[in-house]
Amino acid sequence: MIINIENWLEGIYPIKVTDHKKIPSGFLISAQKDHRTQNYVLRSSELSAERLLFIHTGISYLKENGFPNVDTYIETKEGLPFAQMENGNFTMNPYHTEGGYSFDNRTELGMATKLLAQIHLAGQGFTEAEARRRLEAFGLPYTVKCPLGDAQEIFTR
Repeated sequence: MIINIENWLEGIYPIKVTDHKKIPSGFLISAQKDHRTQNYVLRSSELSAERLLFIHTGISYLKENGFPNVDTYIETKEGLPFAQMENGNFTMNPYHTEGGYSFDNRTELGMATKLLAQIHLAGQGFTEAEARRRLEAFGLPYTVKCPLGDAQEIFTR
């Protein structure tokens, strides 16, 4: 099925697409949002809707608790962090051109360590019960299993 990506995106997201091009990780989307031109990356995702919502609730929790340095998924007009098509889920994130940290550079290593400490502090209290409450707000039961083992053990550390 061939779709017009601009029409599809504008029907799902609160944006006005001005340009798009294929890049290795998906599509680079230039769009007007809130009267500003912004760039986004649209990617296909192999994750289930429940898993994407779980990730989105964790990211939202971090932001609400003082950690702004994490990208969120751009929400659809319905407030979902992903868009669905017949062949899967798609996410859209802000596009950034700056690189990451070099762990060979002591200053950058120190900055990365500080960020890790900040994310740890902001994530305290994100329990399984909190994740369940947030997912149920989307109308979904809490069915996400933690890939690292017993979720209760991980959430209460």
